[in-house]
Amino acid sequence: MSPTPKKQFSDINLKLNALNNQLPQGAGPIQFQSDFGDTAALMLTVASPRLDEVEIAIRSRSVQKAIEEARRSKPTKSTDPRVGAVYCFPESVSPDAVRRGFSSFTQLAQQDGVFREVRLFAGPGYIGLDGSSSRSDAQIQSYIDWYIRERLRASELHPDAWGPVLIRDTNETPKKMAAVAGDKYSYRELDDFTDLMARTMIGTPQASKYQRAGVLSEQVYLDYSQERLANYGVQPSRLQSLLQARNIALSRRVPRNWPEKCHY
Repeated sequence: MSPTPKKQFSDINLKLNALNNQLPQGAGPIQFQSDFGDTAALMLTVASPRLDEVEIAIRSRSVQKAIEEARRSKPTKSTDPRVGAVYCFPESVSPDAVRRGFSSFTQLAQQDGVFREVRLFAGPGYIGLDGSSSRSDAQIQSYIDWYIRERLRASELHPDAWGPVLIRDTNETPKKMAAVAGDKYSYRELDDFTDLMARTMIGTPQASKYQRAGVLSEQVYLDYSQERLANYGVQPSRLQSLLQARNIALSRRVPRNWPEKCHY
């Protein structure tokens, strides 16, 4: 008896799956589409709505209170007006994850005379500074853009971050926050939602497979200094093997050396 088309296609799929394991790192995977006969496809587009007014108001109230407490905490000697600069991100992210980068910006901004008498503050979903400044909002924003362009890289900015937000009059905090408010759900939450939807639908008898497209993959970038590694007796060529030994999947991109920025 001759084999059925379904069995033949299954054999081809198994051989291609075995071939996937032999491909060079970063190549593939091979996707075999074995549908035949009468088929139907359902395509769903999932996107996050903008943050609603209630959540913006709650976040704004917290930021406003933090700025007002920072301004009351210590008398200022400068006659220049106070300006608050706030960087917002998803509440699921710990402020400690962005504190070091924000502190570096604060130190450089004080050295360049953009801010003086700076006080830092942080809370769920935001971190910021309040300081005296003789510069206009446009000049401060231009300086922030320069810092992001020259001192940071796109990979160091959280994809769900807002802002930055510049606040002089704390009563305008809700208005300023609403102008830069981001999406209600983060990329990670959308990934979890769509994964749950796919696994739920594949459990129905009418569904045979599913495929998600446009998912933003999580990545970890390693910045290192050759001089610091040499002091520790670690060769840069060993970094990939050391990470692979901890069961971490790496891309084929060669790690870049950034001597001026060392993260451990």
